[in-house]
Amino acid sequence: MLVPKYLSDQHNTVTFVQVLNKNIIGQQKHTLKTLQGAVDILAHIGFIVMMAAMPLSKGAASVAMICLLVFAFYRFLLEPKSLFKRIKQQPVLVGMFLLYFVYLLGMLHTQNIAYGQKMLYQQTPLIVLAFIALHYQEMLRCKGKTYFWAFIGGTLVNAGITLIFFLLSDELARQISDSAGIFRDFPDNKSRIQFGLYSPLIDRIQFSNMVAIAALSSAYLFFRGPHRKLAFLSVILLIATSLFLGGRGGQIGLFAGLMVMAAAYAIKRVQPIIAARSSQLLANISIAALLLAFAIGLPRATYQFVPSVKLRYDQMFWELKQLQRHADDQPNMEHFTSVRRLVSWQNYWSLTSNNWLTGVGTGDVIDEVRKIYDTDPYKLPLNNHSQYLFLWAVAGIIGLLILVAIALYWLWYLYRHRPLTLFIFGLASMGFYAAVFLLDAVLLRQIDIMGFAILFCFIPCLEATTDENFTVKTDGH
Repeated sequence: MLVPKYLSDQHNTVTFVQVLNKNIIGQQKHTLKTLQGAVDILAHIGFIVMMAAMPLSKGAASVAMICLLVFAFYRFLLEPKSLFKRIKQQPVLVGMFLLYFVYLLGMLHTQNIAYGQKMLYQQTPLIVLAFIALHYQEMLRCKGKTYFWAFIGGTLVNAGITLIFFLLSDELARQISDSAGIFRDFPDNKSRIQFGLYSPLIDRIQFSNMVAIAALSSAYLFFRGPHRKLAFLSVILLIATSLFLGGRGGQIGLFAGLMVMAAAYAIKRVQPIIAARSSQLLANISIAALLLAFAIGLPRATYQFVPSVKLRYDQMFWELKQLQRHADDQPNMEHFTSVRRLVSWQNYWSLTSNNWLTGVGTGDVIDEVRKIYDTDPYKLPLNNHSQYLFLWAVAGIIGLLILVAIALYWLWYLYRHRPLTLFIFGLASMGFYAAVFLLDAVLLRQIDIMGFAILFCFIPCLEATTDENFTVKTDGH
């Protein structure tokens, strides 16, 4: 059958356009794939820099986090519809958005809008790191342990620098910190043992928390290998750093986290051995007695035989005695950190008990608690020494219950959907924060906010869903 020429030409033109479109689309996909590969390499570097910089430099860690946010947003633009699929893969990450929602909830009835907006900006790492983790789940699963090693390395570097300054005389340490221009101001007229070591790079309280997180991370990597010997050495060095550094919140939180790990190991590994040789009842009693002895004996032995710990806690006991004697006329009462913590608890409890249902609002919490401080006989500077009380004051009992629900769901998810070793790492991390949240309003400091969000968002992504016993993973296996 003969086809008119104009129809044949039209057909050829359509075919040519279709082929051309396919070639263009193919080239575009190839270009996007190549660009995506380059972005992923930069993201890998960004994770390493952020994790290594957290214990060293707040600025560098923040810049790396912003870069990662840009890379994650680029991924989102390529496949915006995949966001819900990613949330379905890691539903626990929504917890950080819910925690941020607590602060938004407190904005509904706040008067100091400016301070409320400042607080919201301060809390943005919660949702930024959750967004990053959602879009880099696969990378975190493949390279997550490397990133935690980078964090441990950065913490050990800061620990070494802190130790060097401790070994120097006060005069020389002050001269170096003043002339270098990169270190924090050296404290005046304070015993570095009694009041805690000088931390030259980041705030001592935040560094104490980073040391504790790094120690728990090292313990997890010891069980999940490779490099078990290095992980074990890191645990020892970081525990020693915590003892000398003097951050009591970090020390107590670290002890709580290590107790969780010790209990898990004893129940999964030691208890079956005892039960096989005797009875289940005797095994249970033995494990309970062992853990009780560990919980009581280790802190007491540390207090007795580690001079830095003894001096630090003797100072605390002395401060509490002064408080019992109602010695509120002490000229240096503002340096009594234990007294300041108790006064903070008392004042925040007074605030929350009068506003227990709805709180006072995100922007008004500091103004309201300052009014209570103004009537306090001790005339101490305002401090925020409990994350629980602070969140309660911001958004009422609903805000506090949301925080508890987020933590419980996170642990349940790890228990049901992740390997046992990862669940224990998560449980130890929550044990750490459960203790630290009681002693400090941790989520008011940038590095601490990042540390909390990183553990919450990165731990579920470290390993895929498998069933396994609590065993040590040896090198090469």
